[in-house]
Amino acid sequence: KANAEFILQFAGSEDHLVPIEVQRKVSQQLKGENFTYVEVPHGDHFFEPPFKELVDHIKERTQVKSTGVKQTKSESSADDAELAVIEKYFHNVIRKRNGIQEGSRALE
Repeated sequence: KANAEFILQFAGSEDHLVPIEVQRKVSQQLKGENFTYVEVPHGDHFFEPPFKELVDHIKERTQVKSTGVKQTKSESSADDAELAVIEKYFHNVIRKRNGIQEGSRALE
C-alpha cells in the first residue's frame, strides 16, 4: 500500500463472488490518502466495458502530478492512449468471460 501511487477499489453491492460486507472490510484496511473506495449500487463482480468510472478515476488521479501542476496537452494525449489500452483490456476480459470469439462485434 505504501509503495502505490494510488489505489482504487470498486465494489459492486450485488457482487455474487465477494459479499459487499467483505469488500467494505477490505476498504477499511486500505483507507489512506492514496485510497479511493467506490461502491456501485446494483453492481456485480464484473463491470461491463467501457468501465467509464474506472477510466475517469484513473484520469483524475493522474492529471495532477505530485508537483500539483496539470499535465500538458501532449502528456494528456499520452495518458489517453494508455487509458485506451486499459479499456481494451477490460473489454477483452469481458469477451473471454462471456465466451465471445475474437473479432466478433457483439459488445460494440
